[in-house]
Amino acid sequence: MFFALADYWKYRRRVGRYSHTRLMEQGFYLATVENFSNYDSYSLGDILFASPADSALSWAIMYCTDSAVSHTALFYSNGVLHDCTTSGVVRHSFANYLDGKSYLCVKHLPGDLDRKAMCNFMDQTLGDGYNWRGVCVLFFHILIGNHHNFVWRLAADFMLLLAVLWAGARFFTPQADYIFGAAAAVYLVVLTVNRVFVKKSLPIENV
Repeated sequence: MFFALADYWKYRRRVGRYSHTRLMEQGFYLATVENFSNYDSYSLGDILFASPADSALSWAIMYCTDSAVSHTALFYSNGVLHDCTTSGVVRHSFANYLDGKSYLCVKHLPGDLDRKAMCNFMDQTLGDGYNWRGVCVLFFHILIGNHHNFVWRLAADFMLLLAVLWAGARFFTPQADYIFGAAAAVYLVVLTVNRVFVKKSLPIENV
């Protein structure tokens, strides 16, 4: 909670990892027509990385994954993106990302990539729904330390949330101490086991 609020403040103020300087160092540019005037020349399969501005959902993704990127999309042709949004898999113009506030980066894929297979894949997935279940599974594994994106501040936030819920529940049930104490103990044991012995990363598909 405390760390999340502090990070959200940084996001809104565009400081720290969200700052212009830090993003430019990673190859990002402000989402303006001037910076991406040739967007219709990108090849099929080239990847867009986006760090959106003014989006609480995008910030939540960046915070939980410890990244300045919340979204990726694939170029299809002539500046059109094959994009998996919360509404499903759609195609739209890259120009929709040029809001003058967000930061974007485009990476070119190797020339020997099987573009035909990639095109077939995009055609087959067009119209698919968003994988909410996969996102929830991913977040769960990050939270319990079973993913390489795990950071300790997320665990601290979860423990603080349990403490707040515990403080409120004590007024309604005498079993609150046992319930939340057991929940905290189980979480810490699972987290310790994953961080010390497992340290693996689970793949996520069709998000």
